[in-house]
Amino acid sequence: MGRRRKNNFNLPPRMYLKHGAYYYVSRENKWTRLSDNKAVAFSKWAEIEGETPRDLGSEKPPAGSMAALIDKYMIEIAPKKAKSTYTGNLIEAKNLKDVFGKTLVLEVRPMHIAKYLDIRGIKAPIRANREISLLSHIFSYAMRWGQIDRNPCLGVAKHPEKGRDELTLI
Repeated sequence: MGRRRKNNFNLPPRMYLKHGAYYYVSRENKWTRLSDNKAVAFSKWAEIEGETPRDLGSEKPPAGSMAALIDKYMIEIAPKKAKSTYTGNLIEAKNLKDVFGKTLVLEVRPMHIAKYLDIRGIKAPIRANREISLLSHIFSYAMRWGQIDRNPCLGVAKHPEKGRDELTLI
């Protein structure tokens, strides 16, 4: 295991900022220039590292589908998150793609999300809340990217959660 970074803590493993550009350093110590733009560099890093691998024989999802939107989010936005959050998002994204993957982005309505919460909430209500939170964040970026006009997750009531108990020390 290598030593800890002294700076640029927000960069993923094997990615470095040098002279205003982002580079990927392979295991053979070969430096590959990614980009000057951080978002582009993160997406190229994700492609190199294979953070969102496809199953053998599966093709790219059709443009405008939820699977394509989720893939774009997981390549461009999710790698910027903390490691544990990103790991959880990978699992949540897979569950969301299994249900919403073939649906067109413009066809998703609040009633579909509420139905997903009801069905998924039978076994795992808190996990269902987390998955809908990720879906809402994905839709926020879809609005930014011009794919939709509004977020269908807004206004859908989630399952109630209990907060943590604070320990009181005397």
